[in-house]
Amino acid sequence: MRPTSCAVPTPSSHVQRADRLDSPSCAPSREASYPYRLLHLSLPAAAESASASTATVKLALRLPSVLSFDSLLASPALSSAPEPLLALVRVLQTGSLADYRQWSAANAGTLAELDGAALEKKVRLLTLVGLCASMEQSAVPYAEIAKALEVEESEVEVWVIDGAAFFNLLCRARPRLVACFSCALPSCGR
Repeated sequence: MRPTSCAVPTPSSHVQRADRLDSPSCAPSREASYPYRLLHLSLPAAAESASASTATVKLALRLPSVLSFDSLLASPALSSAPEPLLALVRVLQTGSLADYRQWSAANAGTLAELDGAALEKKVRLLTLVGLCASMEQSAVPYAEIAKALEVEESEVEVWVIDGAAFFNLLCRARPRLVACFSCALPSCGR
C-alpha cells in the first residue's frame, strides 16, 4: 500500500509535516493522532507548551468524532491554551446551541481559525445528546428537539440519524417523538 503524502517522512521541518496533517487527505491520520496528542499533554514537557495544548484543542474541535472532552479538560497542560479555545471546549462540554452562538459572537477572530459550520453541527449533535439524555427512558417531542437545534421539525429525523452513533434512540413518526434508551458519551448527564 502506498502511503499518502501526509505519512511520508521527510527531512523537512516539523512545521511542514504538521501542515500536511491538516490537509483533507489526512483525515484518518488526524483521527488516529488524537489519543496520542492527549497522551503527549500528560508529559511534563508538554505542560509548559502552549503550542502543544493549542494544537490538541484545535484538533479536538476539528474532528467530527470527538464529542467528549472529558480527557482534554482533565489535562493540566490545557491551561496554557488560549482562553477563547478553552471557553469553546467548555461550551461544547456542557453548553447548548445558544451558548455556542453567544461564544461565536464574542470570538469571531478565533472562530475564523476553525470550521464554523462543522463546529455548529457538533454543537447541535451535543445539544441533541444532552436533551435526549436528560429525558432518558422517556420521549422527547420533535417540536422540542427542533426548537433546541434551531431547525425545522422535518429535519429532526436527520439529526437523530446523525447522532445515532452516540446514543440508542427510537424515532416514532406518530406521534412524532424520539425516545432515548442509552447514551455512549460520558457527558450525557450534562
